[in-house]
Amino acid sequence: MFRDGREVTLTPRAGLLLDYLMSHPGELHTRDRLLSVLWGFDFPAGTRAVDHRIAEVRRVLGDDAAAPVFIETVPSLGYRFRAAVTRG
Repeated sequence: MFRDGREVTLTPRAGLLLDYLMSHPGELHTRDRLLSVLWGFDFPAGTRAVDHRIAEVRRVLGDDAAAPVFIETVPSLGYRFRAAVTRG
């Protein structure tokens, strides 16, 4: 994957998460839904697996959680990919 002409590297699960969010721009995704769709099973309600992968994606993309360009946190609900997505 490339950003601003440079290659960025994510762990496989973080890459899958980013790809999923970019495939559904503007849609709100709960942690439970992301766990079910991307991890393939339900985790206990207290898991932070999604949060850790979101933090990894933000760090690699240089996204600031306080002023997000790419991934918005919707408090108590989940995450949404905000940026325009272009293929090519």
